[in-house]
Amino acid sequence: MGLLYTFSWLGSQSIIRRTYPMAPYAPAEGLAALSVFGALLAASQIYYLYHVIRAHLKTQYAQGR
Repeated sequence: MGLLYTFSWLGSQSIIRRTYPMAPYAPAEGLAALSVFGALLAASQIYYLYHVIRAHLKTQYAQGR
């Protein structure tokens, strides 16, 4: 997960540098894009875990445990 985060950060940096070669605010823009991406990634992970735990509890309840 950390590796994906690092590669997305590096990718956003290179894209911004290519788009705005002389921009002094490129790293800040990269961090803003990364924080949005990170928030979406965290939300999707929480959503996935919620469904996995819910399905597990449903099967436990159906088995009568």
